[in-house]
Amino acid sequence: MALFALLLAAPVAWAAPKDEARRHFNMGIEYIAAGDYERGIAEFKLANEILPHPVVMYNIARAYADIQDYENAILYFEQYLLTNPIDRAEVESYINTMRARQEAALAPPAVTGGGGGQGGGSRPVGPVATADELAELQRHAQELQALATRLAEREQALAEAAEAGEGGGGEGGEGGEGGEGGEGGGEPNPVDGGGEGDAPLALSEKGLVEDLYARVVVTASRFAQDPLTAPAAITIISQDDIRMSTASTVAELLQTVPGLDMMQLTAANPEVSIRGFNQRLSNKVLVLVDGRTVYQDFIGSTLWSALPLTLEDIERIEIIRGPGSAIYGANAFGGVINIITRAPGDVSQQNQVSLAAGTAGLARGSVNLAGRQDRLAWKTTAGVQQLGRWMQDADPSRVDLGSPYGDNPNSVQSATASAMLQWQLSEKGFVSVSGGVNDGLSEFYSLGALRLFGIDSTSTNARVDLGLGPLYVRSFYNRFGGTAQSWYTPTSGEVLGGDILSQAWDTEAQFNESFGADNQHMLTAGVGFRLKTIDWVFLTPGVKVEPHVNGYIQQQSTFGPVTLNGAIRIDRHPLDNVGTRPTARLSMVTRVGEGRVVRLNGGNAFRNPTFLESYTDLFLSTGVDGVLVNSMGSEVVRERTDASFTLEPEKIRSVELGFLDQSNDSFRFEIAAYGYQVLDLIDLGSVNAVENQLEFDEGKGAYIAGESRFENEAPVFWAGGGEIEGAWFGVPGLDVRLNYSFERIVSVDADGDSTPSNAHPTHKGHAVVAWRSPWDLDLSMTVSAYSAQSWPIRSYDAAGQVVVDLVDVDAYTIVSNKLVWHPFGYDDLDLSASAWNWLALLQGPHTEYPLGQPVGARLYGGVAYRF
Repeated sequence: MALFALLLAAPVAWAAPKDEARRHFNMGIEYIAAGDYERGIAEFKLANEILPHPVVMYNIARAYADIQDYENAILYFEQYLLTNPIDRAEVESYINTMRARQEAALAPPAVTGGGGGQGGGSRPVGPVATADELAELQRHAQELQALATRLAEREQALAEAAEAGEGGGGEGGEGGEGGEGGEGGGEPNPVDGGGEGDAPLALSEKGLVEDLYARVVVTASRFAQDPLTAPAAITIISQDDIRMSTASTVAELLQTVPGLDMMQLTAANPEVSIRGFNQRLSNKVLVLVDGRTVYQDFIGSTLWSALPLTLEDIERIEIIRGPGSAIYGANAFGGVINIITRAPGDVSQQNQVSLAAGTAGLARGSVNLAGRQDRLAWKTTAGVQQLGRWMQDADPSRVDLGSPYGDNPNSVQSATASAMLQWQLSEKGFVSVSGGVNDGLSEFYSLGALRLFGIDSTSTNARVDLGLGPLYVRSFYNRFGGTAQSWYTPTSGEVLGGDILSQAWDTEAQFNESFGADNQHMLTAGVGFRLKTIDWVFLTPGVKVEPHVNGYIQQQSTFGPVTLNGAIRIDRHPLDNVGTRPTARLSMVTRVGEGRVVRLNGGNAFRNPTFLESYTDLFLSTGVDGVLVNSMGSEVVRERTDASFTLEPEKIRSVELGFLDQSNDSFRFEIAAYGYQVLDLIDLGSVNAVENQLEFDEGKGAYIAGESRFENEAPVFWAGGGEIEGAWFGVPGLDVRLNYSFERIVSVDADGDSTPSNAHPTHKGHAVVAWRSPWDLDLSMTVSAYSAQSWPIRSYDAAGQVVVDLVDVDAYTIVSNKLVWHPFGYDDLDLSASAWNWLALLQGPHTEYPLGQPVGARLYGGVAYRF
């Protein structure tokens, strides 16, 4: 209680600056709409102190201009111009006009003389304007006329074409006219005592920018929208959340998302799923970086340690819970994770250098630079990362085992760099080029009997984006090359592994256009082409090539309190057994009060077979000396033994009902209940051998127990669950977030018998508390609790036949804390101390997967310098 009383008595501080700034910014809008400019400007200034942004300075200047305080208006407009906005010429015209009015106000007034003169005429008395002064006044008059003409032309253009939604980008925007005008727009009333010559300055037709700090998401529908109208359950991880997090990797940032499973097999090998069905090489979530897929088609997973980005470069992460194939196509099975990086030239972001080091082999550093010059914006990022292994899977002193990696104590060692250039062609047009590279070594657990592997790889990408009003075209190239091999191998045998080269070329064109009264309809349509190639020793010889094409259309319409969103997409896969696949989604969002909605949606999705599942041709050890099993992909089976064999894509049908309340800037509440059906899960089947007899292969020098195919599982899976999440920002300085998830999955066989599936935590709960104290100290605590699990683990018996055993994973809790000190205030230098999973120091490491390494604690310190 004493601490709480001290908190209430302390000066205003904030744990989540964006939420606190949003409160003051929105209050400023309300005051100015009511005509209280003094209090409105004061609220804008508070918002800018908390989270500086050029658009706030624009709003302050605009408000001062409305009340004809030209001195302050010019001051803030000039500060705004220091950020090199795209509307520089327009703002400079405003400044010139205001200076002309100031000069006119300082000129001596005209004085009327006496009546001497015929007819009682009058004449001005006082100084007479010089020729230079008259020329200057004429120049200002011409500028005012030109400005009025230009504004009239722009007003006409806006009347002819509705504002189109953006296909991506961050929250808020650059430039003084980044948002739609609402209250406070148009011509303000003259202040008392003003005559015709003192009429308010005619600024832009959009008025104040009102959506600067608004919550905006782009992943749910491929255009910017309020989460209230989004057709899916969404979680946003902000830059403030990342700054206060103890996470050392991108995947660890996802740990507290409701409905999401993040399990660590090794320090470099987290696996992520949404609403169940996690596994080694998890393959049911589509991961994007700025809308570019980083899904690795050859194994159907995301190699998180190979992503070419740093934590400090992330602006936010949007997580869409539920099927997303109707918009993103194959592999958006359980949901979509879109990692959105900082925009180039975003002057609200400072350049930064960060370093961190600590226990468990942790060491990382990054440099993030950005800038803008007129219409050209740029950014560049570079970083290094190292994480130690949680354990040695084999005793290094064993003479019967060796490793191509020696006694390397690190789970991941990587270096990354990326850069982007963006040229603003017009108010609604841009072109950008970008690229990145990640090079390093990491360990991971593969499927079946492959177990622990190492991969020494280089991942690169190149990208070109073009935006022309409602049309957006994106083309990118992903390349993943390296060597993947067993971490340990018998000294008398050969290393299982070899080189890999996976490449993908993508081109997408998207069209967004709003129409109707008040832009109540938004039409989105797009087409895409993806070409994938793979050359890998684990597959049949030769380069495998797969071209894919797709097309989709989506419309969102608002009718009073109801917003409907319907989408349909068609994907064409080159393999005959996959073929053409349609997916659809339909959502209805109903407003039930200010800032409150009820959401009902349903849809389907699918996951394509990977290259590994289609073309594998590999002889694997069963764990029994001298006994091998031939693992075969579907296309190998079709070619060699059974031309009628088919491997269907995995399929899901889902329905969800949710309620979202963000009616107040001080809290957010969401509850969702869902159910779904999953068919045709793909897995390695049982070993097929004639009469279960072993056959000796002279070439392999071993007995072959038979073949094991990738095939569709017969049972149908039914699941139901719910998620409840609340966030509270009611006390300045305090940020509290709580969520709980429940999920139940059962499999039903052909006879109708059901079996519970417990290969996931049925119950998950997370609590995050952050406090930004008035003493230049920030503190945070995260608690994550998971219920016990039971996983089916595949092995072999003495005859080389498949045996499946259920292996338990105990319930576990992860507790983490972080302390950040700002020795010189909040402007430039941060010193931090973090303790991740520190409970492991007291009760020992925990295991998150039966074959995974025990997960220990990390204690580390960091320094970040912004300039």
